[in-house]
Amino acid sequence: MSDTVTRSLFDENAHLRQRVAELEARLNAMSIDATATSDQAILQAIPDIVFLLDEEGRYLDILTQHDELLFKSVSGLLGHTLQEVLPPDVSGPTKATLLKAIETNSPQIVDYKLTLPDGEHWFEGRCAPLPGDLHSGELRKAVWVAHDITAHYEMAARLREQNALLEQKAQHAVQEVDRHHSNFISLIEQSQFFATYRIESDLSLPCLGKIVFASPSIKENLHISNPEDLQTWFDHVHTDDRERIHRKSREAAESETSFLDEFRLVTPDGLRWVKVISVPVRAGEKLFYNGLIMDVTHQHRVEDDLQHALTRRDQLETLVSRSPFITVICK
Repeated sequence: MSDTVTRSLFDENAHLRQRVAELEARLNAMSIDATATSDQAILQAIPDIVFLLDEEGRYLDILTQHDELLFKSVSGLLGHTLQEVLPPDVSGPTKATLLKAIETNSPQIVDYKLTLPDGEHWFEGRCAPLPGDLHSGELRKAVWVAHDITAHYEMAARLREQNALLEQKAQHAVQEVDRHHSNFISLIEQSQFFATYRIESDLSLPCLGKIVFASPSIKENLHISNPEDLQTWFDHVHTDDRERIHRKSREAAESETSFLDEFRLVTPDGLRWVKVISVPVRAGEKLFYNGLIMDVTHQHRVEDDLQHALTRRDQLETLVSRSPFITVICK
């Protein structure tokens, strides 16, 4: 009886051990599957490519979910060296970085460019040596992480182009300021007087705006009876110039650009030539024009006198050429 009970207990114990072994095997399989799934998720989340290289530059292993960023297929890389796979202008710097990382036992970084099927890509290569026995006789190894930085390089290139363009525009602006400053000084020196004003633009008005400020000299020198009324200014413009000045004033206000022109004013003293420079200034929703009026009548008279003298000379030369009996003696 006792032998029967003992045998039964022995069989049950063996069955339990088998069951435990099966459960442990299933748990190990589940753990392996979970680890593989976790590794797969990590690889999918990481955009980088991880290479395992030895000190000869030979590809020992490759971890990536982005085969499109590989210079060659995984099978075309494994077992081959950097020099065998990559172009010389890339394999040289990358091999030097690998050796420096291993020799100094410290991480190294290098940027390099590869031409892939979809175009040029820039990569940042970070190389870190793996721990190992230097006297074991085995080739030392290192991990190489390649990060695609093409977008950063393209952005940097665009920024450089924009900076170069801005610098070119700035230099041009400085030259223009110097040129306009010289012209401005010359005009002031040649003008009999100059005055300033400020206009608030309003295209709904017939005169296109209203005076905010006007120098007293506008009334004193140009004899504009009511300088606070912009319409009065237009009334003093010569009829042959009025339509052009009104049109250019509207165009400047609509495009918020500067106004520059010379025209005639009808005053009690006769016709006066003025040069007007007006610059737009926006203050919130309002548009103002700060301007300068310069009397250039004297300059125009000198030019008219010069043109008259030149015309007179041409007439005399024509007369002499047609009259061989006229002798001109210049003393």
